[in-house]
Amino acid sequence: MLEKLAHSLGRSDEGPNIRLALDLVETGDREGIREIVNGLGSERRGSPATASRFSTRSGGGSRGSSPGTWIPS
Repeated sequence: MLEKLAHSLGRSDEGPNIRLALDLVETGDREGIREIVNGLGSERRGSPATASRFSTRSGGGSRGSSPGTWIPS
């Protein structure tokens, strides 16, 4: 899954990330979501395997009206 992120594709726009997020939610791919979260979490902890390959953005978000819904800001 990490290879589908915009940064991995050499892109600076969020298009691939948005498409991937929508696909993961629509298909209910919990394992894919877990892979993304673990990969980005490893980067923040300084894992050499991902730190040089992926960038993260800091930013807030808010809970949506449905439980488990995250609306990025």
